[in-house]
Amino acid sequence: MSEKRNTAIFINGGAGRVIASIPALEKFAEENPDDDFVIVCEGGTDFYKGHSTLHARAYDVWHKNLFQEKLINMTLCTPEPYRVWEYYNQQCSIAEAYDIGINNKGLRELPRPRIKLNRQEQMFGQQLINEVKEKTKKDKVIVFQPYGRAVQNQDGMVSDFSGRSFEADNAVSLVRTLSEKVGIIHMAEFHMDFSKHNVKN
Repeated sequence: MSEKRNTAIFINGGAGRVIASIPALEKFAEENPDDDFVIVCEGGTDFYKGHSTLHARAYDVWHKNLFQEKLINMTLCTPEPYRVWEYYNQQCSIAEAYDIGINNKGLRELPRPRIKLNRQEQMFGQQLINEVKEKTKKDKVIVFQPYGRAVQNQDGMVSDFSGRSFEADNAVSLVRTLSEKVGIIHMAEFHMDFSKHNVKN
């Protein structure tokens, strides 16, 4: 019989993927109390900071001696939500796909992701939302993140070899349609001038 090892769960990608992983990781902690697991954050630890369960378990991929002190004696798990059958057949969200990949319990109800914001972040976020509401005269505001972590901008041409980003025409079409009903905050590393595409505000 092989010995039971603790688990190292590798989470890669940008903000969206990291936030989407939170409910599955919370479930893993709840359902595996004897597993002293760690989270290896290939895209940074920011969204786990301050989390009552996950903060102490989150390690940056560059953490000194991480392999020698932790990983060498652990079972490594790299969930890929985009390769979960229920996800690519549009039967679950990316958060639910993470849960299937990490916990292997099938499709089930999950809580919303919880992230801890400091007071400055809360104030800045509220101010930004208020500004968008005032400018657009819309009661609801959404954040639109069209690009995945692998996106590159070369001379104004945006490309993403990983396929995790919207094509520019699709992003414009979506923003144009949504902006009729809600205010939109464009969250991206690269600026896109939507006014050139007849999108107001």
